[in-house]
Amino acid sequence: MAYQINGVNIPQSIYDNGTAVPPDREALAVNGQGTAIEPRLKTFTWAWNSLSKADYEWWTQTILADALSLRCAARLPNRTWVETAYSVVIVRKPTTAGLKYGRYWNVELTIEILS
Repeated sequence: MAYQINGVNIPQSIYDNGTAVPPDREALAVNGQGTAIEPRLKTFTWAWNSLSKADYEWWTQTILADALSLRCAARLPNRTWVETAYSVVIVRKPTTAGLKYGRYWNVELTIEILS
């Protein structure tokens, strides 16, 4: 698979070691007729017990260029794990418990899918 952020392939080492949770369909509310209303924003999350310094910096430096977020296009799995092209996503800076023994621990990345 060739998942991408802003036209850049996500390295296999990042893809293989994380737990990805693609956007699921959840009801935001129910209208007066009992029909579920879906939120416009969908969230893709990716978590790692640990990431190498190089893989963490791939997100923070290569993709985000030291910014807190990036608005771009992406190719990611949808809720049924089919690779899907999204025209607008917001990649947020990953959170972490810190750097220890050359690895970042308890890393979580959020990608908000707008369209």
